[in-house]
Amino acid sequence: MSHVCVVHDDRPWARHHIGQMLVAVPGVRRVVMAENVDDLVRRLTEEPGRVAVLGTRRAEPEDLETVHRVLATCPGVPVVVVGARDDPATVRVAVATGACGFLRWDASADVTATLLHATVRAWAVSPQAGRMDGALLDGSGSLGTVVLHRGVQVSLRISRREMQVLDGMCEGMSNAQIGRELYLSNNTVKSLARRLFTKLGVHERAHAVARAYRLGLLASAPEGSRVRTSAPTGS
Repeated sequence: MSHVCVVHDDRPWARHHIGQMLVAVPGVRRVVMAENVDDLVRRLTEEPGRVAVLGTRRAEPEDLETVHRVLATCPGVPVVVVGARDDPATVRVAVATGACGFLRWDASADVTATLLHATVRAWAVSPQAGRMDGALLDGSGSLGTVVLHRGVQVSLRISRREMQVLDGMCEGMSNAQIGRELYLSNNTVKSLARRLFTKLGVHERAHAVARAYRLGLLASAPEGSRVRTSAPTGS
């Protein structure tokens, strides 16, 4: 399988960096640099089978607007975003917007190749596959969230709903409060929480939140965090 990757980032050094990442990947037939968003859309629509590889920055809505525009104007194009390993908030929003893959700036050629091929392969089978439950494609081609923990790539199949429940736990909300916020029944929230605990390998809320921070699924815990460490699992 060979790919034509169209790269965009409005920072010249970032475009160059992404290009250098991609030219070292077996199976990438050509790397095309887009100077601006209009040029990006034009190049993506020139021929089928292209992949958009877009750089992102922390707290820069323009980058996520680019993801949205590509998905709106080029619905047949898989989108992979490149960003920082310690910026899970941007990653989550990009995925919720519709990106189907995420690469760290320091991803190796092997990791880049694995994710790129898996993303395109899954997209070819079902253009919606990379967007299901706001998930990311991991290196094996399954749906999940790819994070780096102590130098080891960890793949977790965490859905958007489970992530929303985790965010509620981080804010110290009870299951009932989370349910009201998400318009879900208490039993549904409990079920989502149990699945989340299993995936994280924990048995209670405090450990789930702590492990999520360590894995980078949540931003760094703020001073005086409101997480209720004493709340029972079924509260």
